[in-house]
Order: sequence, then structure tokens, then C-alpha cells
Amino acid sequence: MKIALIGGTGDIGEGLALRWGLETTHEILIGSRARDKAEERARAYAQRLEDAGRKGKPAILGLANEDAAREGDVVVLCVEADHVVATVRSLREILREDQIVVSPAVSMVRRGKFFFYAPPPEGSLAAQIAGLLPENTPLVSALHTVPAHKLADLDTRLDQNVVVLGDDEAAKRTVMGLISEMAGLRPLDGGPLAAGSLVESITPLLINLAIVNKRKDLGIKFV
Repeated sequence: MKIALIGGTGDIGEGLALRWGLETTHEILIGSRARDKAEERARAYAQRLEDAGRKGKPAILGLANEDAAREGDVVVLCVEADHVVATVRSLREILREDQIVVSPAVSMVRRGKFFFYAPPPEGSLAAQIAGLLPENTPLVSALHTVPAHKLADLDTRLDQNVVVLGDDEAAKRTVMGLISEMAGLRPLDGGPLAAGSLVESITPLLINLAIVNKRKDLGIKFV
């Protein structure tokens, strides 16, 4: 499977590329607005995986965002929440109904030292993105609560749940399978996209808990 990471040179893109690159045989497509930057980061990720003991040459390729979106079977929107809508609009003519789009983005605002959930009028960022995609292109909302720095630190052992939302059951199962391939991440079906605000709002809560309790990179685990 080809996994395209749109904006894959950023924190969450780096973490996902390294975890999927280390533990799976999928082809990872690193997207960026600048192809040369994507190629440079892809080489750096591949070197890190080799240094971590990855057997065989990792299949990581750097591409412009448009080319990555065109080639990917699963397209993960790794861009910041402030830019994700513009990014989706720029890729709308490229994306197809036989692809799966994944959104980990959360719209937040900072007031003082704390963060607050700030959903768009559609009720959640997932709902807004779904409304911008081509008809019949499924959106799966996932990975909101997985700390990017923990993902990117291959010496860190992950141990948390990932809530996955979507209206297309087959697409949701595919994404849950991909998440379960990253050691220590256990996906849970959170229901339809209509529940997007419930899950997205957990992210600012985790950040605030970390600030108040002087913790780093909190995730969630249901017991």
C-alpha cells in the first residue's frame, strides 16, 4: 500500500513516516509544497530507520504534495489545522473516490497559557474537510491524540489507544489496520464522523493537562 503524508516534513508527518517505515512494508510518500525539501526529508527519515536497525531499504520517497496525493492509496493530511482546509481545496481535483483521506487535525486557539477547542461552523474540522472532498472520497478522522514527538522518537515505547471515526466502514477498517501496525497503538472504533467534535476536543485537554501537571506528550488509554 502507498501511504501519502501530505505535509510530511512536519512533526506528525515525521513520526508517522518513521513508525510505518520501521514496522511495515508500505511505501511511504513524503509530500511537501517544495519537492526538494520532501526529497531531503525522505532521505533523512530513511537514514534514521537504517540507524534504528530497519532491515532492508525502507521505501520512502519525497514528492510534491500534489504528486503524493495522486499516488497514495491512503492520504494523510499532516498539515497544521490552520492550513488544512486550503490544502484540501488545492488537492480536490486530484483526489479520487478509490482513495482514503485521513485527518488528524484539530482546530484550537490559545488563551494565555491554555488551549481551547475552536471548531468551525460545521461542528468539527473533520466535518468541514469531508464537505470539501470529492463526492464518494471517504474521510477517516484519527490520530488526534498521538503525540508527534513520541512517534518520532523510536526509542519511546508507545502504549495508547487511537479513536478512529468515519462513515465509510471499509475505509475505517483499513485505517484501523494501518494504525494497529504501529507497535503500541491500539485503534478503537469511535463511530461516525458526526462524533468528530468529541474526539478532536480531547487534544487541547491533553495539552492543558500536560501544562498544569508538568507532563509531556500525554496520550489516552481506555481501561
